[in-house]
Amino acid sequence: MKERAWKAVREIIRRHACRKSTREDFADANIVEVFYWAVVHDRPQGWATARENWPIHLRRARRFPSQGTLSRRLRSPRVRALLQQVEEEVLRWNAASSTALVHYVDGKPLTVSRCSQDRQSGYGWGAGGKAKGYKIHVLLGENGAISAWRLTPMSTSEKVMARRLIRAVKPQGYVIGDGNYDDRHLHEQCAAQGELQWVAPRSKPGAGLGHRPKSPGRLRSIELLENSRTGFGPDLLRKRTAIERRFGWTVSYGGGLTCLPAWVRSYLRVHRWVSAKLVLSSLRIRDRKTLYVTT
Repeated sequence: MKERAWKAVREIIRRHACRKSTREDFADANIVEVFYWAVVHDRPQGWATARENWPIHLRRARRFPSQGTLSRRLRSPRVRALLQQVEEEVLRWNAASSTALVHYVDGKPLTVSRCSQDRQSGYGWGAGGKAKGYKIHVLLGENGAISAWRLTPMSTSEKVMARRLIRAVKPQGYVIGDGNYDDRHLHEQCAAQGELQWVAPRSKPGAGLGHRPKSPGRLRSIELLENSRTGFGPDLLRKRTAIERRFGWTVSYGGGLTCLPAWVRSYLRVHRWVSAKLVLSSLRIRDRKTLYVTT
């Protein structure tokens, strides 16, 4: 199964890789393929540079870079651009997702040890309390395609990142979040963008509106969720569990994004690792035809 996933992403890598000759000893595609071999097997990058860790039929007529060469080339602009192209083909919108009228937003913590010396991580709210590490923020279309995602230290506010995701994607229709996203700035930003309604439940449904003025977008969200006669608003909120299931599919298999390994530290390495894991999980979902689609 892991080799099958690696071969699927290898086809995409070779389709986007530059075929022009360079002065480097190893082509960009070879560097990225070795990196993905490590990610698929949840091993350090140096492990993938050892010939004995590849099956015989894959290591024939293949030269392997040293660990130092692999690390250096992964930081080069050309290889980083290739990694981005692979991610965009697998994760970004296609013709179907561009017409999605409902999106879901949520964050997933990626914890590290509190004794870790990673200065680019941060302390923030994780699952069940305070934790140290990073957090991914995802905007998911109703068809299951990841419209956009960002990686931040754990201390970064989910509300702030939701506003950045909205500015980057500029969706239309409805964006649904949990109670943590009931924020005045989000309602005002979506209202200013036009054709977009932010929907998030209040911490105390049914409570009064108070004396402070409320933005029209927030009033519409309250009306949808608490006073809907057709059940449209509550139905939208129930469908928000689609992003929870997507996170579950991303972590609930061997080689999934269960946690950050001890050898994945600092922002650039974590971002590269998480991007590869999202690509692999998306290919797995697409291959098994279990993509969640709402109608």
